[in-house]
Amino acid sequence: MKIGLYNCCIENLLSSDISVAILASELAHGHSTEIIRYPDSRTFEQLLKVSQVGLDQVSFRTVTPPPLFLTDPNRPDRRYEALRAWSDELTRRYDLFINFADRIPIFSSARQSALVIQFPYDFIPSVYQMFWLGHLHSYQLRLVNSYYTQFWTRAFWEIDCPVVYPPVPLDLATPLKENLIVSVQRFDASQPHRQLKLISAFKLLKSDFPAWTFKIFGDLDENRSNQSFFTAVCEAARNVGVDVVANQTSEQETELLRHAKIFWLASEADEEVDFHPEQSDSFNLRLVQAMSAGCVPIVNNFGALSEVIRHGESGFFWNQPGELLEYTAALARNDILFQAMAQTARMRALDFRPERFVDSFTRELQKHFGITTRVRTMNRLRRLFSSGAKFLGYHKQG
Repeated sequence: MKIGLYNCCIENLLSSDISVAILASELAHGHSTEIIRYPDSRTFEQLLKVSQVGLDQVSFRTVTPPPLFLTDPNRPDRRYEALRAWSDELTRRYDLFINFADRIPIFSSARQSALVIQFPYDFIPSVYQMFWLGHLHSYQLRLVNSYYTQFWTRAFWEIDCPVVYPPVPLDLATPLKENLIVSVQRFDASQPHRQLKLISAFKLLKSDFPAWTFKIFGDLDENRSNQSFFTAVCEAARNVGVDVVANQTSEQETELLRHAKIFWLASEADEEVDFHPEQSDSFNLRLVQAMSAGCVPIVNNFGALSEVIRHGESGFFWNQPGELLEYTAALARNDILFQAMAQTARMRALDFRPERFVDSFTRELQKHFGITTRVRTMNRLRRLFSSGAKFLGYHKQG
């Protein structure tokens, strides 16, 4: 069987790339499997690093992006014809085409197709509904990455999909904790309050806990407004003694989380979240990675975060800055509380390990298409045993 995996996500690119690589690695054991990529997509070496799986049996196919802006803007029929021809050429060669998307997907002409929705950013106007539903129904299997995404997919696209949580490569090494708070979020000028209100909160915290430090990491693109916003964040941070780093390497991020005790996350969403559901996290990869490194998360309760954290056990939810400071102070003063919650957070992170994602996804493929995979049972058992041994070692030391 020839299988193609395609990631066309915009907002959820890293999580989807990891999902594609891990799934391709598994499917390649028994099927001809290739990852479809654009010229500027992550390279083979970059995928190896972020996914932590072997891809030696996986092929790579590089394609040009869809021709959305290369045709007459006054003739939408021609634009669609060009897109449809591009989609047919991309998909028809596969027995199974798997598309990870956070917009209306391309039409699939493969014999069998699966769509993995990261979030339905495109709302379908009623006048175009039948047109775009044809695209959605060209996928016989449709999945979503969280119950939050499931709700909004039902609302926006009028389809109901099972949930398969994305895989998260976990840090299972023994943490080396310091009095450090960390926040990892993209620097986005359209959501300016996320980092700035955390800097303001730390300024207040510093008076009672002068030995604690705060570091902000995040992705930054070449957009001029985002660059200006990053400069403003750096200026605000400099006055408070907060370190700010853009475009950190995966090694830097892993090391940072391994040493941090607390993970802060702020959302731009407010009481009007129902009008802007895309502003909330449909799944936060870095939150789970932080938990696996023994960080206790203190985050806003928006989007799918409540599907990951249980308040008071594996983390805290805050709405007002005073609550953020209260929960942080409680952990800073009480090491027994911190150790217990960090342990629970690590346990919860294991629920998102790659093996569980592969099992859930391949079960759906078996149910809908009768596709079987050669599950490497002994390798998985060894990996799980190794993970458990490392985790128990940390528990005994704690």
